[in-house]
Amino acid sequence: MTRFRIAAGIVLLLMLAALGWPTAAQTNALPFAAITQDQLMLYGLGDTPVAATAPGAYWDYAQLVWSPDGNTLALIGIDSEYREHLLITDRAGSAPVDLTGTPARMFPVSFSADGQIVYAEDTGQFMTLNEGPGGTVVNVQSVAPTAGAVPTTLGQFTWGVGCGGGSSIPAHWLYWSETEGSPGNSPLALAVTPSGIVHSINCTGIGTALLDPATGTDTELGTQLGWVSVSPDGSRLLGISKERGDPPSAQLVTIDLATRTTTPIAMASPVIPDLVVWSADGNSIFYSTLQESGNVIPATPEEQQILGEAIGSMEPATLPLNIVTIHRFDLTTMTDTELYSGQAFAIGRMAPTPDGTGLLFSQIPNMEQWVTALIGGTAPEDPLTLFPVTLNYLDLTTGAVSPIASDVNQFAFNAGAAVQ
Repeated sequence: MTRFRIAAGIVLLLMLAALGWPTAAQTNALPFAAITQDQLMLYGLGDTPVAATAPGAYWDYAQLVWSPDGNTLALIGIDSEYREHLLITDRAGSAPVDLTGTPARMFPVSFSADGQIVYAEDTGQFMTLNEGPGGTVVNVQSVAPTAGAVPTTLGQFTWGVGCGGGSSIPAHWLYWSETEGSPGNSPLALAVTPSGIVHSINCTGIGTALLDPATGTDTELGTQLGWVSVSPDGSRLLGISKERGDPPSAQLVTIDLATRTTTPIAMASPVIPDLVVWSADGNSIFYSTLQESGNVIPATPEEQQILGEAIGSMEPATLPLNIVTIHRFDLTTMTDTELYSGQAFAIGRMAPTPDGTGLLFSQIPNMEQWVTALIGGTAPEDPLTLFPVTLNYLDLTTGAVSPIASDVNQFAFNAGAAVQ
């Protein structure tokens, strides 16, 4: 990874301008943070994109999230000794401030209703579990977004460990980065709600529980429940209950966190949802799907042999070309509507606009460009340069899709700034 340097940030801004990136007039209504060429960038908050620089201090940022008022960006960064730090910056792109050096990077960071930053801290304490290799004790911490603030422990749970796996396919790396997930698994959950703390129970992210911080009681909400999202008012949980198998099955569900009542969502088409988010008003949900188109690359046996050797299989290999879709399910009328379909490897993440008129989504391209470069012997040292993640805007009124930017990874939409 390239570390942040002021000179590199200046060069990057010049490059973005030359490539025709959106102007302030085009993006003021769509402010967001993202990672571009290993830089933490802020878009739509000024005349040009701004690099939040901290020369030589932090890199490999993750878990980006804006405060409800849109003024503070919290995230996790890695220092030169590969230690994790909880950082904050502001809308001006000031150098990140280190709040604490103890966050557990795999868990999401969030803001509570009273403006505190909520994060997970791995205590290093190991516990023996009835199933699996064991678990570590995780503290749920809260800290004010102010330099020198002292964290407070909200609760504690044991989290099952022992996951592994990987891939030689760069598109997989980007998908796990965009979703904050891991091979074949769900992104982890951690969120404070009026009914308790929603969290994943193991490193797969599949299995979700609700922790009562007052009593320490942990109640399972679903052993196969993952990909979860808390409703805007904090009263419900949306998620996907997946069963592995051939073929696999998946069921969208909502859970009333006060009563623990689970309600299946009857989707009209036999698709497997991939990611889910709530609408801004909580009356609808958006979900994405991905499936193989039936077409594969490369075409010839000779090219397939080259690809197989390049990805380590040593046998002739092909890779699928995927089709992605985005759906909206109206929880009032119980109608399922396909909003978008396109040729892509996967949808990375989605975020609705506060006024309910649009949906931002990132998209990871299919693998044609990378496979062509591999076969032609021109693949770059960093293959991710051949997979630019694009950010798009879906107009929910007209159905039109407009590209916003390219090479923007792990975007975090600033909903608070968008309504000001």
